[in-house]
Amino acid sequence: MHLRLLLLTASCAAALLAPTSASADSLYIDSESHMPASVDAERFYGLVSEVASRWDVGIDGESEYQAGYRNGEQTIGFSEDIDSDVLGVTTWWARAVYTYRYKKVCRRTSSGRKKCHRKKKRVFLYDEVVEQDVALATWVPWQQGPAYPTAVEYDLETTLLHELGHFADPAADNHVYGCENSPMIDVTAPGEWWRDSDDWLRFGCLDSTGPRYKRDGRDYKRFEVVRHRLPAVVMDESERRGPDEPRPLPRSR
Repeated sequence: MHLRLLLLTASCAAALLAPTSASADSLYIDSESHMPASVDAERFYGLVSEVASRWDVGIDGESEYQAGYRNGEQTIGFSEDIDSDVLGVTTWWARAVYTYRYKKVCRRTSSGRKKCHRKKKRVFLYDEVVEQDVALATWVPWQQGPAYPTAVEYDLETTLLHELGHFADPAADNHVYGCENSPMIDVTAPGEWWRDSDDWLRFGCLDSTGPRYKRDGRDYKRFEVVRHRLPAVVMDESERRGPDEPRPLPRSR
């Protein structure tokens, strides 16, 4: 039986985004574009599917588009357009949703008659995610698993767990720091991993498991979230969709 860990960060609770039907919890996989030599296409597709299920994210099939560009199709894949100090980038396009509310305003005319009219006011409802993509760095020496990363490899499963955590809960910032037991750590080093709450290694953290390497000189890389603002829309309040419940951590394997 899968068990969900009940760890909430303050940043997750700070900003909830209401997904549209276009950004419902599913995405396509690009297992062809810019694939690293260390990652097998079939293994990548299967690993993404496994990790996505732990975040309750569905897989729609193979994508015809490269990840990281708005094209109407949510995609995860590898990209060469990533900074050298970044492992993965979750990009989302969102817009503010407003509605009009009306208030009856009355006044007395000079003759003493009461004259009323309706005053219209635009009211903010929520931010709505229209599309999300996940792009992973092509040039990284990946460990695709099931083996654990060596002292010079970055763990692909850990990176997928992190990036799809952003996808599943597109809050303003749900990174954690230090030795917190979570895949949503802000940076990672070669040789580190987080595959489950009882299967993780982070240098300098006594609660983590696995072998210890020296921390000095490690090439730490970060995870990035890129947010694009689209023009706001106005909808009738009857069309309003409330935000989903936040999901702080993936299900255990």
